[in-house]
Amino acid sequence: MKDNIINIIKSATAFLQNGVAPPNVSSGYKKALEDENHFASKKFFIVFTAAILLAFFYFSSIIILFFIPHLPEIVTGFVTMFTKTIEILAVIIAFYTTGQAAVDLRYNSQSNASTEGVLEQKEVDINETILTNNAKENDYNISEVEV
Repeated sequence: MKDNIINIIKSATAFLQNGVAPPNVSSGYKKALEDENHFASKKFFIVFTAAILLAFFYFSSIIILFFIPHLPEIVTGFVTMFTKTIEILAVIIAFYTTGQAAVDLRYNSQSNASTEGVLEQKEVDINETILTNNAKENDYNISEVEV
């Protein structure tokens, strides 16, 4: 049992690090998993952040329950507010990840948060145009002179 828990923890921390493969991975997949940066995915980052946020809400609500008076009206109201807040947060996260997955599927893209740029060189024909006279005055004609 202890070994299974240690493997679960090692696997979870391997997904949060770059260059580390989870334990008990075949050698064929080891290199690919070491090179994978899971935080580059927006969906993984949002779900991971949401899990941390939900854990924070859970533990903070337990602490608050110890400090409020033990009146049934107050405790019931607090628990109802807490559960509704968590439900709304879960719905927002579900809609975001579903929308992101739908966009990725529709446009065959990846939701990477990394900054990647492509530099393309193009030939540009530059003609400098000089406007003579004042365009705001009605009695002047605007003529273009190419240099």
